[in-house]
Order: sequence, then C-alpha cells, then structure tokens
Amino acid sequence: MAKKKAKRHSGYQAPKQAGKPLRAEPEPAAAKADVVPARPLQPRRSRSGTFSWWLLGGGVVAVVVVVVVLSVVLGEDQTGVTDASAWDLPALDEDNDPDGDGRVTLADFSGTPLVVNFFASWCVACDRELPLFRQAIDDFGDQVQIVFVNSNETGNWRPMAERNGIDDQILVDDVGGSRNNGLYRSLGGTGGMPITAFYDAEGRLVTTFPGELDAVRLYDSIEALIG
Repeated sequence: MAKKKAKRHSGYQAPKQAGKPLRAEPEPAAAKADVVPARPLQPRRSRSGTFSWWLLGGGVVAVVVVVVVLSVVLGEDQTGVTDASAWDLPALDEDNDPDGDGRVTLADFSGTPLVVNFFASWCVACDRELPLFRQAIDDFGDQVQIVFVNSNETGNWRPMAERNGIDDQILVDDVGGSRNNGLYRSLGGTGGMPITAFYDAEGRLVTTFPGELDAVRLYDSIEALIG
C-alpha cells in the first residue's frame, strides 16, 4: 500500500470556519498607555473677513467725512419749505439773495410781481430759454423780479448760469421731493423741464407754464402781472 506524501509546511493557515467571528488580539498594555485622546479642532478666525469689515468701516467713515467737508465748503443747506404758496429755500449764492442770510423766501418779494423759472444743467430747453429771461430782467427792470431755481439737478449748475448771464441773479436751490425737486413738484412738475411759475405782487400763484417759453409768451405773461 502506497504511503501518502506528507504535506510540506509553507506557513499557510486555513481560514477559520464560516459563521464564527474572528477574535481580535488584545493590544499590549504599553501600547494603550501611549494613546493620547485627540483635542477637538478649534475654528480658525478668518483674517480676510476681519480685513473686509475693517475696509467697509473705513469706507463708511471716509464717505461721511467727504459729505461733511463738501457741505462746509459749498455751504449747502438742504432744508427748507417747498409749499408753492409759502416757500423758503437755500440760496445757491449768498451774495445775491435778498436779505444776505443764505435764504430766499416767497415773502421776500412781497409788493413786486415774481417770476420763478426752474432750470437744470442737463436741460437743453432751459439752455435755450434762459437768455430770454436775462433779456426780460433788463427790459422790465424793477417792475418784476425773476428768480431762478435749480431743481432736478444731476450735475453742476454753474456753467449754465454763467453761460446765460444769470449767475449774478437770485439763484435758489430746490430741496426735498424725489431728487431735490420739492418746490418743482409742488408747482405741478412731473419730470420735464423747464417750468415757470408767475406770482402777483401779493405772492399769490397766478399761473404755471410747463415746458419752454418763447419771448412772446414770456413777455405777455409778465405784462399781465404788472397790469
């Protein structure tokens, strides 16, 4: 009878029987002693976020400073009354207002018929009609007073005033409303420019003309006020 050959030992171990869990070998005591519990991670403060808030705060401060400086330099006073029957507004040029107090009011012209013309630097029609008002000032003299109100302004009014020779006249700054146009709105302005209001010697509003005036209508309206 032939003998079975003995299996050569190669280090191979057969897997344990299915269904029986493998038992983990216990760790050496020394290894357990060396284990240090992990510390929870702390959230890091974002430097970029802090820097952004610092920039934002600095920007706000800078804007406030600029506004204050411009108000002081330009002498702007954005307060006033815009009632069409009793307005009180800041003068654009304090040297040319009736009382020299930096304010222009409807009551300042009591006893004299008054024409109030609105203009803005962007208004092409205003640029065309302003020379007519300048001529009317010369022609009617002290029989009528003409006041120019800068309203709905988005730029610099002065070049237009200088170009048309009204920079030495009474210039008024409109305030309030949706964009510094409170008196304009009170007189019926709806967005278009120019607009002109005519008051009698008692300060009562006689009529308002929206749009550009020609010489005939302007002179006829003034003569009607004078009587």
